[in-house]
Amino acid sequence: MKEAFLRKSWREFLPEAFSWIDTVRIQSSTCPAATHHFVPFRKNQEEKTCTLLSNTLPSQKKELLQQTAQRMGWNGNTLADLQLEGTTYTLVPVSSLSACPQPQLLRQLGLDIAAYLQDRNVPIIAIHGAEGTTLGILEGMLQGLFRVSIKEKSNPKIKIQDLYLCETTPCDAEKIRYQRVLAKALYLTRMIQETPPNYMTPERLASIAEDLSKDCGFTCHIRGREEILAMGMEAFHSVGKGSHNEPKLIVIEIPGQDESRTVALVGKGVTFDSGGISLKPGLQMDEMKYDLSGGAAVLGTALLLGQFPPPTRVVCLIGAVENMPGHHATRPGDIVHARNGKSIEILNTDAEGRLVLADLLAYAVDTYQPTFIADIATLTGAVLYALGTMGAALISNSDSHAEWVLRISREEGEPLWQMPLWPEMEKTIQSKVADLKNIASPAVKAGTLVGGSFLREFVKDTPWAHLDIAGVAWNTLATGYPQVGGNGYGVRLLAGLCLRFE
Repeated sequence: MKEAFLRKSWREFLPEAFSWIDTVRIQSSTCPAATHHFVPFRKNQEEKTCTLLSNTLPSQKKELLQQTAQRMGWNGNTLADLQLEGTTYTLVPVSSLSACPQPQLLRQLGLDIAAYLQDRNVPIIAIHGAEGTTLGILEGMLQGLFRVSIKEKSNPKIKIQDLYLCETTPCDAEKIRYQRVLAKALYLTRMIQETPPNYMTPERLASIAEDLSKDCGFTCHIRGREEILAMGMEAFHSVGKGSHNEPKLIVIEIPGQDESRTVALVGKGVTFDSGGISLKPGLQMDEMKYDLSGGAAVLGTALLLGQFPPPTRVVCLIGAVENMPGHHATRPGDIVHARNGKSIEILNTDAEGRLVLADLLAYAVDTYQPTFIADIATLTGAVLYALGTMGAALISNSDSHAEWVLRISREEGEPLWQMPLWPEMEKTIQSKVADLKNIASPAVKAGTLVGGSFLREFVKDTPWAHLDIAGVAWNTLATGYPQVGGNGYGVRLLAGLCLRFE
């Protein structure tokens, strides 16, 4: 890479869509003069018929569209382009995966529309849908327009100038504004996930947090290596000892309407994870730039909260660090002390995320006395064996808070599955030479539960939710998410938790 590449501002890597979303005209209309209409449909497998999901198109026109499609030999399994009275209509199928929450199905429609538009010059489009659905389709379409490229040749410009949402009841202007800001929050998160690790270092991640905080009027504190050690965060510090890139503790304080209560968001920001001395296999190690996805989601959430102030104070903490082998690197067998005084025997340096989060959780609890704390991390490969790439794992010390988090996840279309905090797991992380060890013995296969039990040791009695997103942050097969690369998973959920805190 040229040295000039490393000197670029992070803002230069934001996708074109980040600025385009501020200029495109989005409005409600029941009968727009659009050049291109997109109409969702649901296929009835038994009757072999299709139902067009639009409450603004006249029934006669919908019937005519179906007849035209059938004459073309359309089977209802793919998008269909139709010309009717000099206007283009594209019929878009709803996913047949009935188990997915509606927000995911709507986003998938939007992603399919964006894929269709990628190489077409269509300045005016209309999105049709059943009552209350077009905003969700819009959300997916906006994410489908995301493009980040380091190549000198720039990506094609986004041609859309006017975008109509076609429902009988006009979409609320504030909800449209929320979709604009959410799109930017997700663009930022995904840009951080996608950018090469030689550029997106801990220092760079910290500079993004500082600039973002300045833009939003937030208080931001950045702590370096010596300060991290002085604060008693030896566990966090140990992860970055093998790298020449200095670890950074990022703290963003966001004021709320009720300053007597605090929600703490804690994100794992491992900018590259080689595994350290416990080196990972080389195959697909390049993807380990996504190990900062939790921290990226926290930053994306902060951007959104800059435009939609939360009801309580929100504190965002990110542990930005690079896990590399080196002559100062932590070794298997080393013992370090966490901020809360617990000693930890490190048996595997590739189980580093829990060491980062341990100190940040303890710091958040001691410093801010949060009413609720949520951490988000690509913590364990084991979660892929449990849940695949369709949803994230939730572990909590409070059933009532877990139910609330699950409800918000369904509303936002961020799929979660609660996993148990078995008391027996506490024994598996007890060390003979320290208070804790960072992995259990090979006989204990439940790595995700082990990770959750380890983190439980650092939150005291604070209501806490741990989100393991290792299976969904990158290359997911879940409906409603881009299948390749970073997807910003967690921003919707974290924002929902902050804005609808109970």
